[in-house]
Amino acid sequence: MRCLRYMLVLTALLLSFAAQDLHAKSKPRRKPQGIEEKSKKWDIDISQKFSNDKVTGKPVSGAALESDLLRFFECLEYLPENFVKRSGINKIVILDDLRLKDEPAGGVASGNLMVLAKGFPKHVFYHELFHIFDDTIHTNKQWCHLNPKDFVYKGSSFYEVDLKKRDAKKVEKDSWLNRMMPHFVSEYAMSFEHEDRAEVFAAMVVEGKDFRKRTAKSAVMRKKRLLGRNFWTKRLNGKPLE
Repeated sequence: MRCLRYMLVLTALLLSFAAQDLHAKSKPRRKPQGIEEKSKKWDIDISQKFSNDKVTGKPVSGAALESDLLRFFECLEYLPENFVKRSGINKIVILDDLRLKDEPAGGVASGNLMVLAKGFPKHVFYHELFHIFDDTIHTNKQWCHLNPKDFVYKGSSFYEVDLKKRDAKKVEKDSWLNRMMPHFVSEYAMSFEHEDRAEVFAAMVVEGKDFRKRTAKSAVMRKKRLLGRNFWTKRLNGKPLE
């Protein structure tokens, strides 16, 4: 059922992309909105106040904060409004020297809150946004069955995974990692299944046709294309998001 929900919602996302393109052509361009206007439009709290014992960093202010907030809204506005609202995001915080459990981090999603490191790349934004949308902690067997038969998610420096002895020995072998890598967006995608989905989503949006080329080399990656085969030609015209 969870997998079906992904497909239904993301199919609606794909259709919304096409609809927005047509709608945009029929209306004259408006003047760029300021940060406060964008905050009200999307109902996003930009107060920079939050509470999370596992997340630390230094507050960002002035021109640096304004630049990152504008980048945040640019990324947000690239997506259809209905997808953004379904994700549930309602707060953004920017921190310098962002850390999760005392480990350097590019971004963190916690409930409806997104915390991003100062100067964040767009890939990180889309990765964290999908975490907010994909709010399940339960194993999705349908997703896991898309992976190679001898694959097991290996955990990360942020959160360890309790592997069986047989799986732990398998993961420790260099040959195992080399064999698995072509089937995943990144090594981090191999840590947990929810990280895998977030990495796939971010890569599809940011990389454009380059991601499509990567899927041509792996049947596993082709099966994980959450937005459908026509996403790049209809929205990105084969070009990555700059």
